[in-house]
Amino acid sequence: FLFTVFAFTLLTACGSAVATPEAALDGYMTAWVNLDSAKMNEYFPSGNQEEIPDDDTYTNLSKRTKYTIGAAETDGDTATVKITITTLDMKTIMGEVISELMGQALSHMGDDSFDSEAYTNELLSKKMSAEDAPMTTKEVTAYLEKDTDGKWILSAEDKNTDFINALTGDLMTVADSFN
Repeated sequence: FLFTVFAFTLLTACGSAVATPEAALDGYMTAWVNLDSAKMNEYFPSGNQEEIPDDDTYTNLSKRTKYTIGAAETDGDTATVKITITTLDMKTIMGEVISELMGQALSHMGDDSFDSEAYTNELLSKKMSAEDAPMTTKEVTAYLEKDTDGKWILSAEDKNTDFINALTGDLMTVADSFN
């Protein structure tokens, strides 16, 4: 009897993690905040499958992320969920870093000892970890679908660009400005 109760509890607990679109999105967001790449890939298998580097940039971004998940609207095997994400304003931070980097590059012109990459990484880390770092809040829609096992997962990246952009503090917008 105890084994049956234990097995049922275990199955229920495992299944409930993705039983609803909201639970799947919350699972992904929890994995993001904890920088758990393996867990993130479970909820967003079409997303970036690479291991997240263990550095200040990702740690500062993920740890400062707050979110509120709304109710899902489902239509068969697809769903949309409104999510409000507050995180570092990377568009503003990157603008500040680029501006300061340009000034340093000009003042160190011809100086082979100036390591612009190290300077950029240090400056970026300092700005991102600052207590008064600029933050941004966006409400976006996350798109989800059921996988072949009937579990809710985030849909392909091309359907979730606004979600990814909000999650990364507008980094996609910054990248697009360089294209």
